Amino acid sequence: MIQVVEQLPRGWRWETSGRVQLAVPRQWGYGTTNRQWCSRPKNEQPFVGRPGALTMLGCAEFNEQGQIGDTALGSGGQFVWFHVHEDGETRAASEREQLTSWVTEGDRVTFELAGQRIAIQAPAPLREEILETVRVVEVDENGCPVAAPFQNDQQWRPRGAAVTEMGEVRSVSACRYGGAQLASSVKVSGAKAARAIQAIAAAPKGGGPYTPAANCSQPEDLVAMEQIVLMVDAAESGMIGLRWDGCRHRGLDDGTTVRRLTRAAVLPFVSGPNRITSWTGGSRMARILLP
Repeated sequence: MIQVVEQLPRGWRWETSGRVQLAVPRQWGYGTTNRQWCSRPKNEQPFVGRPGALTMLGCAEFNEQGQIGDTALGSGGQFVWFHVHEDGETRAASEREQLTSWVTEGDRVTFELAGQRIAIQAPAPLREEILETVRVVEVDENGCPVAAPFQNDQQWRPRGAAVTEMGEVRSVSACRYGGAQLASSVKVSGAKAARAIQAIAAAPKGGGPYTPAANCSQPEDLVAMEQIVLMVDAAESGMIGLRWDGCRHRGLDDGTTVRRLTRAAVLPFVSGPNRITSWTGGSRMARILLP
């Protein structure tokens, strides 16, 4: 069974993907799982990687026989990768709450836990410290449930107070979901949280910005889409759906009103582990979504 660490080492932070939660040093950055070796600078900062868009840079290596070598996984760097893929497929993973399929190669250990494959690459002492924090959760440290509230419900809308009626905002947990399962989360507190909710309340009504219908697929699976659910702790608490994926259903929905995505309303919730790496809509959406 997983041994739960009750208190993190000083200067560390929690990271969650699916039901798996672990901790890394706070100064680690963020990246993409299975990044090619040639896309990394020599002085790259250690990072936590999640599935996302990759820039294909032509990383082919040739051996003495002129054959192309491994182009996917580099040996250098320090990282934690969630949802590691091999040969384009996710390996079958045990749902038991214990580490399985354990493989160690050099400074990298790869294992399966709670439905996903994870890689940790770091010098042995640091790697062991990270491994000691690994655990299975149903609600993460930021208060985000692993299962999305819209799971199996194409018609889901948030419940609770309208954004204009919340008042005295204490914190906002931004829970990012993909396929109705938690992918990452951030928590915003205090004055920053209050300003973020004010920015949502000030966004124009009507949703969007939308993409031309010619660029949309039919039909759109709302449950499978990437989206963020904002769980607002306030005098009158509630939830807000933040949806940027797809074409027709973008916007900020408090269950009463759908508002337009604006940079001021979105930015506090799409940084760090919640960063967005792909979308439709070109530069217009990039100006809204990118930190």
